[in-house]
Amino acid sequence: MIYILITTESRSGWAGAAAGVFLLIFLNVPPGRTRWIVMGSLLAAGILIFILFPGMVQRRFMEVIDAGPTSSIARRLFFYRGAWKAFLASPLFGQGLGNFTIFLPKFRSPDYWMAHSEDIVPHAHNEFLEILSETGVAGFLGFMAILIHCFRIALGKLKKMSPVDRVVLAGLVSALAAILVDNLGSMNLRTIPVAVTFWIILAFSHRMIITESRPVSLSLSPWKMRKLRLAPYVLFGALLVWYIPRVSERYRAQQDYLEGDMLRFQQRTDESSFKYREAISHDPYLVEARLYLAANLAHEGRNEEARR
Repeated sequence: MIYILITTESRSGWAGAAAGVFLLIFLNVPPGRTRWIVMGSLLAAGILIFILFPGMVQRRFMEVIDAGPTSSIARRLFFYRGAWKAFLASPLFGQGLGNFTIFLPKFRSPDYWMAHSEDIVPHAHNEFLEILSETGVAGFLGFMAILIHCFRIALGKLKKMSPVDRVVLAGLVSALAAILVDNLGSMNLRTIPVAVTFWIILAFSHRMIITESRPVSLSLSPWKMRKLRLAPYVLFGALLVWYIPRVSERYRAQQDYLEGDMLRFQQRTDESSFKYREAISHDPYLVEARLYLAANLAHEGRNEEARR
């Protein structure tokens, strides 16, 4: 894990790892001399890494204080300000789940283009700002309620657990904290493997702290019971009927979109625009196809069509 953290050069990953490890020590090591020895050992390990990799560590940390317009911090500030303005424009329910790519250009400063950064920004590089901008106060409070509920109950249960269970639960809570700290400056929770891992860890921690069960019984006739058993199969079948055609359409849209990109790189604008239109006909929500089609139209001077 240390090797991966070093080679990826992820500063938010370093911050998340440090936060997670120190929280694990705080929760699991009794106060006193032992805790200070462990923390001192970790600090020594950090100094050792700095000595072994001085160029990489120094370069990445110096980029944090780089005030240049093209620095990664300066570019992220455009995303953060745009996300905050998008939230203020629709504070209750936000701009729509998954719509960050679409609404950011409207709220981002025009000076962003001076940073020479990417044209299409799919995520805010801050999970909390992205939730606020996409789902507003309603979604943000829901997410925070889950986290606060889990952390509050877990911290209350730690002292009552056996030493082995305490280590496991403290590790799960520390992992959650590490992921959240990392996502203050990254978009890792918007990647499927990390998101799935996060919610699995959250479920594990919640499972460990739930000790009471309340059985509920429901009396049904044999006929109603047979119908109830069929219900999951009927619902799953209905889901497949609804979902499979959409998967096929999205696949065809992606295929047309990639072909349009290849044609665009070859300066074959008319054919590229045709492929982008085909992609949009299969998936109207394929934002990249819309943006590049607009770029093609603008390049041809068809500004009204491009705007539309």
